Amino acid sequence: MIRARVVLVHNRFPQIATRLHSGSAEKVIAAAEQVQQEAKAVVPVRTGNLRDNIAVETYEGYTTAMVHTSGVPYGARIEYGFVGYDSLGRYYNQAPRPYLTPAAELVRPQFIDEMSNLEPMLA
Repeated sequence: MIRARVVLVHNRFPQIATRLHSGSAEKVIAAAEQVQQEAKAVVPVRTGNLRDNIAVETYEGYTTAMVHTSGVPYGARIEYGFVGYDSLGRYYNQAPRPYLTPAAELVRPQFIDEMSNLEPMLA
């Protein structure tokens, strides 16, 4: 029978986890802010209300950020389009005019590259 014994002389896992979290959180927030800027640059503007309400929301303690249109109920209609009757009985055949999805797709390659470069931080 073969026996092996592993002894951790230096347990650096807590430091590595902390560095990974803070490094990835910074990159996630930076990418979300870039998506926000790109979306604001291409969103259709009539009054500016939709553009002015494209926001980034972060969550303390998590590596999460969300780009959304806060307080603008028609934001999804602009992004995805709408066919049908609204709550007032008016009929719409509104073509999509995406602004968030193209912005996210534009930022995606750089974000993936940035996340791939986290490894040196962990050493």
